[in-house]
Amino acid sequence: METYLEWLAGELTTRGHEVALFGMEAPSGSSPIAPGSPRFETPARSYTSGSLRERLDDAASSVYSVANGRRMTAALEQFAPDVVHFHGTCYQLTSAVVRAAGGRGIGRVVTAHEYKLVCANQRLWADSTSDLCQVCVGASPVRRAINPVRRRCIKGSLGASAVGGVETIVSDRIMRGAGDMIVHCPSRFMEQTLHADGWSPARTEVLDLPWRETPHRRDAEATGLLYMGRLAPEKDVLTVLQAWKALGTRTGDRILTIAGTGADEPQLHRYVAEHAVDRVCFVGHLTPDQIGATLRTTAATLHPAIWFENSPFSVRESLMARVPALVADRGGMPELVTDGVTGMVSEHSVAGWSGTIERFLGGEIASPQAFEEELADRVTSGDQHFRALTGLYGRAQAAAAIRTSR
Repeated sequence: METYLEWLAGELTTRGHEVALFGMEAPSGSSPIAPGSPRFETPARSYTSGSLRERLDDAASSVYSVANGRRMTAALEQFAPDVVHFHGTCYQLTSAVVRAAGGRGIGRVVTAHEYKLVCANQRLWADSTSDLCQVCVGASPVRRAINPVRRRCIKGSLGASAVGGVETIVSDRIMRGAGDMIVHCPSRFMEQTLHADGWSPARTEVLDLPWRETPHRRDAEATGLLYMGRLAPEKDVLTVLQAWKALGTRTGDRILTIAGTGADEPQLHRYVAEHAVDRVCFVGHLTPDQIGATLRTTAATLHPAIWFENSPFSVRESLMARVPALVADRGGMPELVTDGVTGMVSEHSVAGWSGTIERFLGGEIASPQAFEEELADRVTSGDQHFRALTGLYGRAQAAAAIRTSR
């Protein structure tokens, strides 16, 4: 989300639009997005520190923040925008900021970066079991409150899940009630999920995120395989390591590089050591320059997420470096590659991944020329995305004007 927001704010500013940002105060030392633009910041809440009274106040404010609704009202009156583009409102800002922008003739657009519109956890995932969860898709408001508590789907915590369930009911009522607001879906899978949850097709539109050019290009002699991303349960890098182990000598002298850090890191190191998995290299967190250098020596990237990834930047980054992407058959990832041309789609299992990797290493992928031709047809340039998005803004403004005139 941050990558897209930074690009969008910069693009709007460069093209002569006035931009203001409304959101939680930035962490100390972080680089501001759209420096020089007006900023309206809300205080950060920790939820876990302070007195019992303070934590209860924070919990209540994460369901519906009256204070942030007032801050948004003041910001709208001061800046007077034509459109408000929401990118994330839950817990810190809450749906109060969406309500504050209603009834003013202001166009409202929300980008569904994650599954917050249908899921209290936001990822169609239950933290307590580290597993996929879609029980709230299409469920009644009562079930949306009960399911998170029953499954402890948020941080495995009864309290956090209870608060999340209540917040979901409040947010859902406001979001669905904002009949003039358009939902920008970065993938067809996201749109299909919203439709399955009862969202009207008239209120959703699929628009691919922009693909950014990169100076990095894969070397012709590149042989390594690379995973880059968080080392977290929903990313399920363990399954790839198990597949790599199962392949044994069939991978030749190639090296599997694991780039990233996270909660699963100790478990992954332990698995490699205990099972004597050969030619696996953990390199930790990489800077953007280091990622570029690593992609140059990479024959293919691996994207084994077990959860329903929406539209991950890492797949785009790989393909723009002309590195084929091998992706799990989950969420919006299969939409980003053409199987056998710019990458491969793998069944997410040990057998599935070992078979996919073996097929790739066996040369079952098209020529670099076919890759280029397919990529040229697939890529949504920044200009294409911007023109389509401003069209979406126009639709939202028109819908808001009609709603206000009634």
